[in-house]
Formats: sequence, C-alpha cells, structure tokens
Amino acid sequence: MCDELKVNQACVTVRSAYSFPLDLYAQTSECYGCTLQLVHHAHRHSHNYSVILGSIYETEVQLRKHHEPLPNCTYREHLGEHGSYLLHVSREGHCDWQVVEEPVNIYNRLYRRGRTK
Repeated sequence: MCDELKVNQACVTVRSAYSFPLDLYAQTSECYGCTLQLVHHAHRHSHNYSVILGSIYETEVQLRKHHEPLPNCTYREHLGEHGSYLLHVSREGHCDWQVVEEPVNIYNRLYRRGRTK
C-alpha cells in the first residue's frame, strides 16, 4: 500500500489475477477534455502495485492491456483525502472497485474545536 499520504492524496492499489500486466491511466476532471495519462506501467511480473493520486478533483482511472482499455474497467471517482481504494481484476479480466479505507473528514477537528469553545 502507499506509505504516508500527504494532504490531498489517496491511494489506489491494483491487484490483478489477469494473465497480462495492466497499466494504470488516470486524469482529473480539472483537465476538461484531456486524455488519460499513464500513471503506472506494469512490468511482466508486477501485476500488483499501488499508486498515489490526488484527491481534490474527481478522477477517471482506467486499466489497459497493451494500450487498449479493459472492458468495464474504467471508473470515475472522487477519491477522498487519505482514502485507500482497491481495483481488483479477476483472471477473466473483470474489474471490481472497492473502498478499503474510508477517507478522512479533514473538517472534523475544526468542527469539534468550534463547538467546544
């Protein structure tokens, strides 16, 4: 998993049982109309990996095999700050998106401080 996330960051882990390595592409909604960018190039023997992505804007993530998107493996999510997400790929190439660790509510402490005064 990702070590020590900073402000406005989230962790996305890819766990794949698929026979081919899958590259991860992503792009934020801040960049309207922009193409997805390669975030992680999977090597032949590295089917499992984690990446850190920004959590300010909604992000589109997609797994690709040899530059071709895997069917049903594109997700548009607003990743929460310090959230941890899992993108699991079966042997058949079916994808499943899961929230492993809920994002933190960065305003929680501010709200509590305001109420206690």
